[in-house]
Amino acid sequence: MRPLSRDERAITVNALKRAAPYIRMFKRKVFVLKAGGDAFVSAEGTRALMEQVGILHGVGIRVVVVHGGGPQSTELARSLGVSSEFVEGRRITDRRSLEVATMVLNGQINTRILAACRDLGIAAVGISGVDAGLIKAHRRPPVATRGAYGETVGRSRL
Repeated sequence: MRPLSRDERAITVNALKRAAPYIRMFKRKVFVLKAGGDAFVSAEGTRALMEQVGILHGVGIRVVVVHGGGPQSTELARSLGVSSEFVEGRRITDRRSLEVATMVLNGQINTRILAACRDLGIAAVGISGVDAGLIKAHRRPPVATRGAYGETVGRSRL
């Protein structure tokens, strides 16, 4: 790292002074960050987001990243010949679409996030809602939607 100029030092000190009360307030708290699949389209985008998570982690804030994978699921489904159906902007998740989503979310994106964390020196683990029965859901009534789309009805603590 190169030495900071006088102006850069002043800017840094001012930023830290403004951040200090928030760091104290949120230290040891848990932040849940929901990021859509667009944030993980590229390795560079994933790394940029995880750098920000690393900063929060570095000041004592515990971060849980909950990620989507819509664009990646659509792309993989297309390449596998699985059609994607949408109703009112929501994907209709049949058995094949659920298999595609599982591959994307638990494989491609989770692995990309963990690789970025490893490269940045962030200790991280990847889990899914299936792991340890972390999330339980039930199917929505047929009037509301079709397929394997549901409501979360419970969660467990790890």
